[in-house]
Amino acid sequence: MRTKDITRLRIIISPVLFIAFLIVMIAPCTESSPVAEVLPANLAEERTSGELSPVQFPVIEIDAATGGIIHKSSKTSSVVCNGNWQGPNAGFLTGWYAGNEHYAVYQDPIETGCLSTYPFAITTVKWRVTNMTNANLTIDMKPTIYSVSPAIPNCAKPGTQIFAGNLFAVVLPPLTTAIVSLPLGTSVCLNGPYFSGVTCPTLIGFGKLGINLDSMQVVPKRACANYNDFKGFWEDVITVYNFPGNVTLWSEGNNSAANSCPTGGNCCAGLTGNIDCDLAGTVDISDLTALIDHLFIS
Repeated sequence: MRTKDITRLRIIISPVLFIAFLIVMIAPCTESSPVAEVLPANLAEERTSGELSPVQFPVIEIDAATGGIIHKSSKTSSVVCNGNWQGPNAGFLTGWYAGNEHYAVYQDPIETGCLSTYPFAITTVKWRVTNMTNANLTIDMKPTIYSVSPAIPNCAKPGTQIFAGNLFAVVLPPLTTAIVSLPLGTSVCLNGPYFSGVTCPTLIGFGKLGINLDSMQVVPKRACANYNDFKGFWEDVITVYNFPGNVTLWSEGNNSAANSCPTGGNCCAGLTGNIDCDLAGTVDISDLTALIDHLFIS
């Protein structure tokens, strides 16, 4: 290539790199994960909220990581804050769950009395479900954490997937309600409200797993807080499907006085420049690489 051509190329490239660098410095963190992993369609035309069964089966708590039953007398958790804002359990939906879907429930530990809350370290997602069958039932579950999307003012909705944990094959005993404890395996630090979620990638069909709802005695049916995704996008199950209660799914973790989260929390909680979302929150050349990959390659 001639010297003159090289000079022209440099003149063209230099402003492009400079503009890209400016974008990195002012752009908010944008993870490459989709709002929700799009799963194949799964009997959507047959799905209804079904009947709310008031049948009360024995209740146990299962550690998804070990498969063991967690006994209240043997709990040694150091968790400070519980995000369960729902009321007492009212029963379970008999005709809703088919598998191959996502759930997400709004969380703000301040609502449940957590003091010195942020930055908050999420450690566990918990989900109350019922095995309606006469045999052991295996459900694949993955704990997830989502940001709160700013797309709809005054109505919280799951946004970017911040974290996805391990996939657990949870075995539910027959005719039993279980509070499934899904450990994240790490502490996810955040500086504001979020959605705790569960992804269930395996289709099992209707009439096997009951989705538990609360009695609305503590909190009325809450719009903009309970979501399901079985079509490839989030839907509010209260306003769209008229669920007769709130989904009993929540998270646990530690407040700022009991965790080691860095000041500033997660990279996607209002900071700018940290495009690749590294835990240190630094802004460097790797963020420029991530931005170029996001805009022009991936």
